[in-house]
Amino acid sequence: MGAPLGLIIFATVLAAGLLTFITAVNPMTFAIGVIPALLGVTLVISCYLWLDRWEPEPRRLLIYAFVWGGGFATVFALGIGFGFASLGFLSGPVTTIVVQAPLVEEFAKGMFVWLMLTGIRRKELSTLTDCLVYAGFVGIGFGFVEDLLYFSTQTSLTGTLVTIVVRLALGVFAHPLFTTMTAIGVYVSMQRKTAAGRTVALLGGYLGAVVLHGIWDGSTVFGLAGYLLAYAGVMVPVFVGVIVLASLSRKHEGRMLNLQLPAMVQAQLIGPAEASWLSALGNRRRRRLAAKRAGGKPAVKQVQRFTDAVTELAFLQDRIDRGLGTPKTAQLHQELMQAVSAERLVAAPHLNQITAPRPPMPGGPQPPAPPASYNPIPGGPIPGGP
Repeated sequence: MGAPLGLIIFATVLAAGLLTFITAVNPMTFAIGVIPALLGVTLVISCYLWLDRWEPEPRRLLIYAFVWGGGFATVFALGIGFGFASLGFLSGPVTTIVVQAPLVEEFAKGMFVWLMLTGIRRKELSTLTDCLVYAGFVGIGFGFVEDLLYFSTQTSLTGTLVTIVVRLALGVFAHPLFTTMTAIGVYVSMQRKTAAGRTVALLGGYLGAVVLHGIWDGSTVFGLAGYLLAYAGVMVPVFVGVIVLASLSRKHEGRMLNLQLPAMVQAQLIGPAEASWLSALGNRRRRRLAAKRAGGKPAVKQVQRFTDAVTELAFLQDRIDRGLGTPKTAQLHQELMQAVSAERLVAAPHLNQITAPRPPMPGGPQPPAPPASYNPIPGGPIPGGP
């Protein structure tokens, strides 16, 4: 399920209002900087979409994450910053850069991922990859608007060009990288069974984002040499580490799915042929292309919905197998099993030419029930389950 349209509109209005203000302050530098900024955003978004392949997140929710970062989080950070300045709190020249900005901005961005832990959208956070993607989109939106703010404060063409190079060539991944620390904290908290453990994980992730942000911003106090030293000595190693972590998470998603597919076949949720193409990203892409040739875009959507339902069920079952299930998890497991069966029926003409299961003949053999090994509730079947 995606984000409510009203919330997206609200966050978009905030972002649009802020961009309008930026444009009015300095139209020339805005016009010069907006194209490079958009190119930078496109590059980073492409990287996150590549990462988000096994279980693609709802596009509406990704849009909401982006406009949260560029709208609500940016306005929130600016408002708190002005409030601190008027009170004389954390408002010294160095303190503002090194302490205030990281504390406020990372809190504003982190709120989105923390809120994802509540309510119905908690189910969207199945793996570390999910946490990284949502946090990344928030950081992309925030960084995009912040870049344009910096461009608008320049009074010369030279200053604008230098700022573009520094902000985009060297720091295009900066804000998504900071928010990644918060995302890691969120994921670790999801693996903890106690409230204290979850709190420590969330706080640790947030403080990690603040420290990394503070180092990055604080390096500018020491001029270009300090900036380059922090870039090479801190940002690059952390960036490489995050790339490795994200790649491992993506591979881990594939392994989780492949471990669960045989049980789904045994439970007759899917067929052996479907398990074969569901197990590899390349085969999934070829299946979608075949569906498009046979039935156009509607067929592709039907196949994709079936694919997503199977993947979500596999990830949830893995969580249950690791002892992290709850009563809500069991209910969601039941809903996903039903969703897999329903989506399989709808997409049947495009799934290896399978046909919808026929009802058993009177007096004939009954279809076997799913094995208890694929049941989130120990000791018996789910009431009303398939």
